[in-house]
Amino acid sequence: MKAIEINNFSKNFGDFKAVSNLSFHVNQGEIFGFLGRNGAGKTTTIRSLLRIYQPDEGELLIQNQVFGDHLKNDIGYLPEERGLYTRAKVIDTILYFARLKGLSRNESKKRAADLLDLMQLTEHSSKTVQSLSSGMQQKVQIIISIIHKPNLLILDEPFRGLDPINRQVIYDTLKDLKSQGYTILFSSHQIAEIEEFSDRVIMIADGESKAYGSINDIKMQFEPKFIHLSYQGTLPNLDSIEEMNDYGNRAEIKFKEHASPQDILKKFIEANVIIEKFEIARPSLNQIFMQLCGEKKS
Repeated sequence: MKAIEINNFSKNFGDFKAVSNLSFHVNQGEIFGFLGRNGAGKTTTIRSLLRIYQPDEGELLIQNQVFGDHLKNDIGYLPEERGLYTRAKVIDTILYFARLKGLSRNESKKRAADLLDLMQLTEHSSKTVQSLSSGMQQKVQIIISIIHKPNLLILDEPFRGLDPINRQVIYDTLKDLKSQGYTILFSSHQIAEIEEFSDRVIMIADGESKAYGSINDIKMQFEPKFIHLSYQGTLPNLDSIEEMNDYGNRAEIKFKEHASPQDILKKFIEANVIIEKFEIARPSLNQIFMQLCGEKKS
């Protein structure tokens, strides 16, 4: 079942094409990564899905329906711009939004206490929001997004501003939510987050889809171009090598289009290089992203 379906979506702002003919879907119960540089069109797509913006063309559906008030309690949304009243206490802020989302007073207090504990914020609950670090404020915002136990989470840059410890807390929380059957769409411009966290992914640049599918499926669309090498000795310069990153006794080599990795290996051996590891590899997700999305249109 499709939790989100977007077909041939386009959105312009005046003469500027923010998104052009974009199509993808998010399956029920999966974590879906929405990857693109800043300004690629991720936030515009999310806001149009939630009807903050009106689409110019195309179909954007949640649970096979256009978003409206009847779906608000089924969705947890973390916007790119955070919207907390900074002078209020953390606990008061959380309880206010819980009640706004239809929870009873007792249920609001119970869930707030549980989530504050989960996010390691219990000792900060009586502090004002403005006294917290940006990472802690981010965790408060995520609590507000999930306190009503929505079926679908739409998170715009959820790891932004987090230190490694807080990032791990959020990561573990979202993984736990997935194990409970939640569907999660999250946007990011960080490849490591997408690769570590996503079941499937779409890459966009200049509002257009550049790659779509599981990370393995995306990688399989690209021919092997790299050699991962562990060695002892001195590597010779070869015409068949396009680029080489040498880290001492370890190297990553990009060979030219019609070059033979076996011939490269043979020439290394002839140059008295001791080969400990020789692995032919497809490009990494980061290398694919840089190839497909690295250059912005002028």
